[in-house]
Amino acid sequence: MTTSLDIKRIVAHHYGITVDDLCGPSRKRDYAHPRQVAYWMMQKHAGLSTTQIGRQFGGRDHTTVMFGISRAKARAMLKDGDVKAMTIEQAILMPDFSSSRFETPVFRSTRGK
Repeated sequence: MTTSLDIKRIVAHHYGITVDDLCGPSRKRDYAHPRQVAYWMMQKHAGLSTTQIGRQFGGRDHTTVMFGISRAKARAMLKDGDVKAMTIEQAILMPDFSSSRFETPVFRSTRGK
């Protein structure tokens, strides 16, 4: 089974941010959207409850996680869908999955600063 840290690393890698940015307090779109995708993937592939996911992201309330999951799903259902979210899901489902291939980028993101 995929762990929550594996999912955080994959999501951060695909969006070009750090795991710290992903889990941090910023509500900027550059971090909030990937965070919502991570919520969804953690619920779907790590089998975590919304309360458990909230704890993984700095103690966020379970209703915040529920809203984020619904937003991520809604974006995926749009005509063009959320291509990055689908790519992330494919990375999680790879039979030779190794989260070490998705280590957090060495550089620090400067988006939204």
